[in-house]
Amino acid sequence: MYLLLENFKEFLALIETEEDKASVPIFIDKNQITTETGMMMGEIIIQYQYDTNMLAVFKTSEGIDPVMLPSTQFYNALEYYSNKEAVEKAREQSKQMVDKLNRALDMEYEKAVKVLKERGFETIIPYAWSE
Repeated sequence: MYLLLENFKEFLALIETEEDKASVPIFIDKNQITTETGMMMGEIIIQYQYDTNMLAVFKTSEGIDPVMLPSTQFYNALEYYSNKEAVEKAREQSKQMVDKLNRALDMEYEKAVKVLKERGFETIIPYAWSE
């Protein structure tokens, strides 16, 4: 069962009750989601085994701006009404936005790991279970 916490301070308060922080495993992962509307979003997932049957979970996308991914139909229409150069330019701009999302995702992941290490947690495992 998952205990989804919406506030990072609440999550930290829960995990900081551990006496042996150095050996308690904290699971952290990056996730990318593409919605039905073509919006790509990134999130950081931090998990902690709170109890035998309970996994405390904190998810955040703070600092990670979503990206609208143009559809194939968009590119086809652009080529029909414009030219191949315009399509290539649009594809390159889309790729740059996805790259920016990936860099932000990596940066927020590293920040989260740093915060956990500053709090005394040394066993940080780069994996998270999906809900």
